[in-house]
Amino acid sequence: MRKFALIITLQLALAAGVLAAAFEVSDDDMRDIEDTFKSLDSNVTLKDKKAASEAQELVAYFQKVEGFYAQKPDTADASGWARETHAAAKRLEAAVNEGRFDAALEDVHQIQKTCKRCHDVYKQK
Repeated sequence: MRKFALIITLQLALAAGVLAAAFEVSDDDMRDIEDTFKSLDSNVTLKDKKAASEAQELVAYFQKVEGFYAQKPDTADASGWARETHAAAKRLEAAVNEGRFDAALEDVHQIQKTCKRCHDVYKQK
């Protein structure tokens, strides 16, 4: 019985470690988000379908950012902003896929504003 409990405990610890690693956001991740976002902004403005894959990337990135801040109890505002950007990225992806580039551009601007608010508070200088 003790071996079983030990095995379960180890499996839970391993799973927690894997989940924590899945929600780590590095400086490289943030630079990738910024680069992807800049290209997306340009492609949405140009009404280029390349924006679809970039929007999909942003959805995944912001899901990761949302998970990162959700596990930090002292960052409720950042967690909320991450939820906002994740939701806006999903809307943006849908709008681009449907060819509604004007609606997508509104979400680009929303993401840009929300990122700035968060970076004003949390970005290390």
